[in-house]
Amino acid sequence: MAYCPEANGPTRRMVACMFTTSPDEHFILDRHPAMDDAFIAAGFSGHGYKFCSVIGRIIADFCLGEEGRWGVEGFGMGEGRG
Repeated sequence: MAYCPEANGPTRRMVACMFTTSPDEHFILDRHPAMDDAFIAAGFSGHGYKFCSVIGRIIADFCLGEEGRWGVEGFGMGEGRG
């Protein structure tokens, strides 16, 4: 308990933390393949909350037709994942 000595006591409860990621562990930011006016932002489990402000801005720019300014080419659904 070097980092949190106050917590050095009996374990009261333990649970598994389950989350999902893409095969390459990158977020997915892309247009829906069948609906040009729908956008997908996924794969944020565990640490995605840290990126919510910039992801919101990126998706807003997708909606405005300005997705090219962010350099998110490696985050599409068809980027050779898996």
